Amino acid sequence: MKTPVVLPYCCFLVLMLGACGSSPFVPQATSTSFPYLVGDTFFTGCAYFDSNTNGEIDPDDTLLGGLAFVITLADGTRFVAETSENHCALATVPAALPPDAWPVVARIEAPEHMLYAPIGLSETMLECPEKDADFLFGLP
Repeated sequence: MKTPVVLPYCCFLVLMLGACGSSPFVPQATSTSFPYLVGDTFFTGCAYFDSNTNGEIDPDDTLLGGLAFVITLADGTRFVAETSENHCALATVPAALPPDAWPVVARIEAPEHMLYAPIGLSETMLECPEKDADFLFGLP
């Protein structure tokens, strides 16, 4: 009797990411049938402290923690993540975004107890497929 070969489950999955265009993704017929999954959509938001007050993000500018990174979809649905001193915030939308969910608005909000003030815009509009936003803060 032969021993069956067991492959890791990841060999049986194909990840299909949401399309930004107006036409949906249509899988092509193949000789092997695999299940199709739709992945989540991830956005990153970074808040930097402008240490030299030049109004630009420089290598010496440090990441700020404790700020809210907010993603607002076209229909008003919001997703929030928090920045840390070591990493940018990662906001997860639990599905691939359809074309009518774009554009999305990315925003960084500092809590009232923090003295940081945005330098430039604290909000930006992201068009498909943009998923990253950087923000600069200083002291008032």
